[in-house]
Amino acid sequence: MKKQDGFIQVLKNRNFSLFWSGQIVSQFGDQLNQMALVALIYMIGASGVEFSKLMILGIVPTLFFGPVSGVFVDRWKRKKVMVNSDILRGVLVLSIPFLKRSILSVYAVMFLVFIINKFFLSARSASIPNIVNREHLLVANSLSTSAYTLTIVLGSGIGGIIVSLTGWKTGFYIDSITYFISALLLSLVTVREPSKVDTPTAKDDMSIKSSISHFKNDIKVGFKEITQNESVLFAVLALSMIMSVAGVSFVLYPVLVRNTFRLGTGSLGILISILGGGLLLGSSAVGKFGHKLAREKLILLSFLFTGIIILMLSRSSAFLYFLSGTFLLGISVAPIFIVTETILQENVIDAVRGKVFGTKVAIVNAAFLFFGIISGAIIDFTGEKSVFVVLGVICILFAIAGEILLYRKTQENLKAIEKSE
Repeated sequence: MKKQDGFIQVLKNRNFSLFWSGQIVSQFGDQLNQMALVALIYMIGASGVEFSKLMILGIVPTLFFGPVSGVFVDRWKRKKVMVNSDILRGVLVLSIPFLKRSILSVYAVMFLVFIINKFFLSARSASIPNIVNREHLLVANSLSTSAYTLTIVLGSGIGGIIVSLTGWKTGFYIDSITYFISALLLSLVTVREPSKVDTPTAKDDMSIKSSISHFKNDIKVGFKEITQNESVLFAVLALSMIMSVAGVSFVLYPVLVRNTFRLGTGSLGILISILGGGLLLGSSAVGKFGHKLAREKLILLSFLFTGIIILMLSRSSAFLYFLSGTFLLGISVAPIFIVTETILQENVIDAVRGKVFGTKVAIVNAAFLFFGIISGAIIDFTGEKSVFVVLGVICILFAIAGEILLYRKTQENLKAIEKSE
């Protein structure tokens, strides 16, 4: 009997199919939300600075509430965290059309949405190993990344049309409905909940000081697990590295489109869609063929190709050539996001998985924000092409250094085996 394709096997898992479907629905709603926010800010007559403020509002909760959310995700039932997060986000988004037309009130609501989002994301990533078997984790993460990419590529365009035709309020209404649909689908999912680690109770110690101390220790567990587990540390470092590159690219691409190619925002939108198409293809390829290579090898190979492609982009003077390179770039970086997620799920014990994912999110977003902030001045000083060269070289050096360390580790393991024999 012919063995079924990995994608089919995972999608035949009723719990994962419901989980995945809810993810697609809510993420499509998120794209509508973004388009509605843009339309609302334009209607109020706010300046471009307001968009920067909105981006900061989305990242700040990650830095401060990422580790915190992980602690609670490991204490609470993860399914309830996801369902309740969707319901709360749905209610909050639904309230926006009824607010007075004050941008500050919108920011306040969205800040709460972003905070709740951190709890949802930590619970979601930590729950996937409790929904699918270990051998299907790579495929499951590939499907999740593909769904996310597809909703960005299609959701932004469709969302923009819907908001343009029906108004910004409709965008928020539909987004709130998608959250409620996602909550319903997740409520039907069976999640194998982990055994909870010991946490302080009223019988143990009712003092606030003791509770705070336990809470701080729980947050430290996430950092400790990352620094003491070599595989986990490698995954977080690799993800932080690629997010640093993404932070620079977030600033670099708009400048390059305007200054080098003399084009406008429409062309930038095309570039983002092309990048998304590459990510989608790369994600599918990882789910289909990724099991043929060791996890670390696949990540390092991706960094090598990413560096080479970025160097090629640095020499491009034609926009069509740059589009082709951007598509290849999407393909090459996709394995990094998928495989690092899989490594974390495979190597972190269930009881502390939420803490590790919460801490990981804070670390990688801090890298994205830091390099995004400083890259503007660097680009102005050195020029766009020089920054591309530096990014390409850094990715290649990361791949080479990682390969050397893996080789040394392999040799040490072989020597240890020989001595034991």
